[in-house]
Amino acid sequence: MKNLIIYIIIVFPLFSCNKNGAIAFRDSITQKEHDISDMLISKNGLESRKLEYLIAEDFDQALAITDSQQVVFDKIIQELKRVNADQFSGGDHLKQAAVEYHMALKELYLYPKKEITWQKKLSTATKQDKDSLQHDLLEIYKDKQAYFQNVYKANEAYVLAVQRFNKENRL
Repeated sequence: MKNLIIYIIIVFPLFSCNKNGAIAFRDSITQKEHDISDMLISKNGLESRKLEYLIAEDFDQALAITDSQQVVFDKIIQELKRVNADQFSGGDHLKQAAVEYHMALKELYLYPKKEITWQKKLSTATKQDKDSLQHDLLEIYKDKQAYFQNVYKANEAYVLAVQRFNKENRL
């Protein structure tokens, strides 16, 4: 009985520390999603500012905002890639799914750079060129659907990876 108590006193903190570490790891990954959300959907976020510039037809400033968004996405993706996932069951899978999800989001939210460039051309085009440019812009909008599909797939894989991680680490 005495040996059992000593065993519990020694082993239980090890499991508890590993569980806390797994929680901290998972939270460090999922926090990046919140950081991206702040940039994209907060009232004063970059996406809102970009929309304001587009409404004002200030295409150069809207393009500058997409450059700022790229910097944020690149920083977060690099931070995710640097996270050490080796010590947790399913950690590498969760990390990879998070990276792929954020890369898909980046592609989707930076795609408007192409749209804005065409809108800028359209705003200064002659009447003869406008029809052709509008057709090209329509094709750009149609192509954007594929980026949405990539985000949907990557998000599904990311959610499943979080669930798997939680299950494997008993969180």
